[in-house]
Amino acid sequence: MSTPEQDNREDRGGEVLPFPDRQHTEPAVLDAELVEPDQPVPVDPRPVEPAPAWRRGEPTRHPIVAPWLRARESRRAAGRWALQFVWHQLAYHRSTSSCWARTHPPGRCASPAACSGG
Repeated sequence: MSTPEQDNREDRGGEVLPFPDRQHTEPAVLDAELVEPDQPVPVDPRPVEPAPAWRRGEPTRHPIVAPWLRARESRRAAGRWALQFVWHQLAYHRSTSSCWARTHPPGRCASPAACSGG
């Protein structure tokens, strides 16, 4: 929008060019034939529903107890791994919590970089 002060300014020599889309020209006619289908064609075909379970044959039965849990040595190895994991987590958090307790008084929020001096 222009204000009355802008309308009184001298012409700066601009030129308005017509866009090709805005010219009123007739579109080109292509040689074609319109064919109306007898039946409407669905855009999305109906999904194929799977057959009921009783028609598909015998289902795959998976064991209730995992195979690695059946063998005693596998159970012991999994238990050792779990204990080592928990021990590592406890040791890590115990070592970092003492650093946080020394450098950050209660009620103060800071970044973990402050703990390492960075």
